[in-house]
Amino acid sequence: MMAMSLILSLVFICFVKAFTRCMVYSMIVITIVALIVMVVISAINGIWALLIGAAIVLLIVVIIVACYWSDIRTGTILLEISSKYMTERPSVYLYPAYALFLGLLTQLFWIFAVLSLQQAAQEHQEEGTDDTHEIVFLSFGISIWCLWLNFFTTLKCSW
Repeated sequence: MMAMSLILSLVFICFVKAFTRCMVYSMIVITIVALIVMVVISAINGIWALLIGAAIVLLIVVIIVACYWSDIRTGTILLEISSKYMTERPSVYLYPAYALFLGLLTQLFWIFAVLSLQQAAQEHQEEGTDDTHEIVFLSFGISIWCLWLNFFTTLKCSW
């Protein structure tokens, strides 16, 4: 799944570089046409809730596109420039893999640390020493921190 999303993102970037305005404008047109088709099909079949919902969404999309048309044109120009920048510097394509590698490396370190603490707590429990609760508490805290780090590393890599 991750490999497929990486491949699709590279294909999308190549298409955006080659056909920037066409990609942006065709996505707007496809969205509006799909909503019009939903309105027509729901009117033919008598599905009034879908008709009202699709008509409201269509109206909102048309209003947003009309109000922000100059910003959309500016965005397409900026998208052309950024896609040329990315194709001129192929190292930019390696950033997601680099961030993913560092995130996995950090997660593996903390998983090893948690497992080591749990093993130490288990050994202290077998010996009957009194500091077992401190090790368990520390192990629980590191586990929570590891989950928090995992969440934000995944979030950062997906940006």
